[in-house]
Amino acid sequence: MTQLLLSSVHEVRRAARPILDRTRQELAPALSEAVRELDGREPMLGRIIGYHLGLNDADGHPEAGDDGGIAGTMCLTALAARAVGTDSALSTACAVAMELAKDYTQLQDDIIDDDPVRRGRASAWQVFGVGPTILAADATRALAMDLLAAQQPHGTAAMWHLQAALDRCTIGQAQDFATSARPWRGPKAVSLEEYRVIAGNKTSAILSCVLSLGAVANGCDADTVNRLRQAGRHLGMAWQPLDDILDLWCEQTEGDLPQGCNDLAQGKKTFPVIVALAAAAHAEPLGALLAARPRTADQVRAAADLIAAAGGRTAAEAEARDHFQAAMTVLAGTSLEESTRADLITLACMIGIRGSNQTLTIAFPTPTRSPEVAP
Repeated sequence: MTQLLLSSVHEVRRAARPILDRTRQELAPALSEAVRELDGREPMLGRIIGYHLGLNDADGHPEAGDDGGIAGTMCLTALAARAVGTDSALSTACAVAMELAKDYTQLQDDIIDDDPVRRGRASAWQVFGVGPTILAADATRALAMDLLAAQQPHGTAAMWHLQAALDRCTIGQAQDFATSARPWRGPKAVSLEEYRVIAGNKTSAILSCVLSLGAVANGCDADTVNRLRQAGRHLGMAWQPLDDILDLWCEQTEGDLPQGCNDLAQGKKTFPVIVALAAAAHAEPLGALLAARPRTADQVRAAADLIAAAGGRTAAEAEARDHFQAAMTVLAGTSLEESTRADLITLACMIGIRGSNQTLTIAFPTPTRSPEVAP
């Protein structure tokens, strides 16, 4: 059974880098081909998704491609598929389809959240406009479904598996959007239970599919599919509070907000904020500050300091750590090909350090028995 000990953020990144580079190099031609197919249907749509992926600039001139988001989603999907015996062609199709599905959600998210920047440059909707970007997102989702439907003999099942994940994600996005208009405090405030439901419908739905799509496409048994879904669910439940931390405690600048740090201005009810507002200490001044919707770096810094002092950051880190460890335990107890399992766990560790620059210990002991997995 796989055992892995990574004692620092730098060790995680050093171990994951060659896996990312190798797998990304194997998958990149298929992703580029999918973008070319979309470009053949309508050049504007291909240019927008190519820009979002970093494969071309706003004028369509070729670029090297994104080194973060593309590698993460595609490689996790491909490795999870290979770990259950899925062949190269099918695992590649699953990986590209999953990447396109994630891009569909990101193109929409940037518009919904009014985010002007995506991975260090202007978001697609900022460059091409809202209308064309929505159309590109829809075309990207359709292309993902087409790729899966063409696979035999379980392509249709895989397509519906991805469709169900995206439907849940849409519900979660709607729930998240609705909470932005709710008050920070009082009987109508958002609870941690509601937050977890939203995270389960949003981030966890996608990561559950990332880990289990290849198993469905390969016709694996229900227990294997459910275990991989469960591991992905825990990864998603870890990702969301880490994402909250990353947004709130991102690099600060004077004056306008830097990249990220947009949640408070949008009125989003994130994990550390909910915890902090429930604490007696600092609740009054924090509530007043949040009601004014912090929009400058100084205002965000003041809110972040109060949230940290009230225990919000510590609680968010603990929530993420618990779910991350649960995901690793499920992966360690699932019947997977050993060498690929090791690569999959190493790459999943990148989620475990999202938003953190501190030293951490991530240990994966061999379980004495397989953990129980909810259906």
